[in-house]
Amino acid sequence: MESGKESIQREKRSAGLRKAALLILASNSLLVVIKALGGFIGNSQAMLADAANSLGDVFTSALLIVGLAWASRPVDHDHHYGHGRVEDLMANLVGVFLTAFGPYLLYRAVGSAWRGKFPRPNALAAGLAVTNCVLKSGMWGFAYSVGRRLRSPAMRAVATDFLSDVLISLAIVGGVIGAVIRWPYLDTVLSVPVAIMVTFFGVRLYRKSVHVLMDGVPPSELVEKAASLAERVPGVGRVHAIRGRQSGGETLLDVDIEVDPHLTVDQGHDIAHAVERAILEFMEEVASVNVHVNPFPHSHLEPQEEEDEGPPERSPS
Repeated sequence: MESGKESIQREKRSAGLRKAALLILASNSLLVVIKALGGFIGNSQAMLADAANSLGDVFTSALLIVGLAWASRPVDHDHHYGHGRVEDLMANLVGVFLTAFGPYLLYRAVGSAWRGKFPRPNALAAGLAVTNCVLKSGMWGFAYSVGRRLRSPAMRAVATDFLSDVLISLAIVGGVIGAVIRWPYLDTVLSVPVAIMVTFFGVRLYRKSVHVLMDGVPPSELVEKAASLAERVPGVGRVHAIRGRQSGGETLLDVDIEVDPHLTVDQGHDIAHAVERAILEFMEEVASVNVHVNPFPHSHLEPQEEEDEGPPERSPS
């Protein structure tokens, strides 16, 4: 079960993520209105299509709030490692959405070019497109900052989604302004590389989340740092192995150490606790350390000063 300190830290992190998710939900709802106005009143087909994308973002934001609430639940008898994997599952769903949405954008662009339909938007659409781009850029910066600071894979996934939206918004700004001035086909031309980039972001996010869900190993530099900290603890002869996995932005480690086999059980237990404290103190990204103590091989120990001469002789009766 979690300690009091771990429970408080988890609750603070969860509260910060919930506030950020609610702000993102409100911002996405506002963007739906802005893009719909640009589509219907500003006569911009690109902004109208992007409004549908923002409706998907609203759904994703609502899903994120539910997922974060679920992931913040404490350790219980059915989930000994907590519920943090829900965040990784949310990141996986966002990756699937982006991977599917990219080809859809490409299909629309190619279809419009094939039919030769290039509607001409008005100045209102251009102004709303610029406003949308500025707001979306701010949302991307906010989500990226929160995801990095609170080590949330779900929030980082949302930031990746926002980055693809920023690229779409830039293409819409260029396309709408170009169509207003002179070139009605510019919107379609610019949407092709954007669709490819959105697909790339989605595939990368999907692969990363699957790696975590399948208990993929943490980054090698993290494992090396944990091993270095463990080896500095007095009494540790050698770090035999480190196994790790990630859950909701946190890393869980199993550390096998080797100690002098002549130590008592209490002494070996104290060394194991010292290793756990050293890793948790200097590595904020690590949430749990399970230390297993093995006897250090005799071949690595210094030879004893006195050889064992066998059992003592019994005195004659």
